Amino acid sequence: MWQSERMPHRPHSVHVQQPTTATAHTTPEVEALVPTWLSLPQIAQMMQVPITKVRQLVADREVVALRRGQNSALYVPADFFVEGQPMSSLASVLTVLADGGFDDLDSVKWLFTPEQSLQATPVQALAANRGTSVRRLAQSSAW
Repeated sequence: MWQSERMPHRPHSVHVQQPTTATAHTTPEVEALVPTWLSLPQIAQMMQVPITKVRQLVADREVVALRRGQNSALYVPADFFVEGQPMSSLASVLTVLADGGFDDLDSVKWLFTPEQSLQATPVQALAANRGTSVRRLAQSSAW
């Protein structure tokens, strides 16, 4: 087949999801709300997984990470983990908040701000297996 007779090359349309990287830095207000932070290497050690698995948790929004410190390293609130694993209902709450326009910083702030209707912070309510109540509140807060 001659060059001029070849069919034009049509690349396959493949959507590759780019990993989400946290770019938000903590604020003094958020630092005051979150009692304990874990670096990604600390989480990898706690979960006994490679750090790439922890980065994938952040990219998949199972947890959110914020930049903090002089090196602007990524840190995750320690309260996002129960028995060394991410809280099972956290990802759905993060999705609801993101769909409502909350960025990572706003989401962390919301999760750690006491809520009268829950008589706790949303993250405390999640740890107490009250995910449905927290999701309902997130929906009303985000819209």
